[in-house]
Amino acid sequence: MTDTTAAGSLEAALDKIAADNGLTSVSVGRMVVGDRIVRTANVHYTGYARDGIGCSQGHSDVSIRLALTEALTKAAQNRTPEIVGADALPALEQAA
Repeated sequence: MTDTTAAGSLEAALDKIAADNGLTSVSVGRMVVGDRIVRTANVHYTGYARDGIGCSQGHSDVSIRLALTEALTKAAQNRTPEIVGADALPALEQAA
């Protein structure tokens, strides 16, 4: 019989990361690239996304944690609306 405790705890951890960060899903994986193993992370979200996709990825040669950190950082940046450009400031001042 296969012990699924580790798989269950990993799934619970990914679900918690998704819930804590307002994500619809979080997935992790690994792939062999030449003689290296690259850890990957994908996060998906709904709502505003600068790139219109709602998905961000991260990767690391070191750990899943670093791959997740990169994916979450990219997601936060992608979900933040761009600041009004400097060329719009005169129009904003006139409206005030």
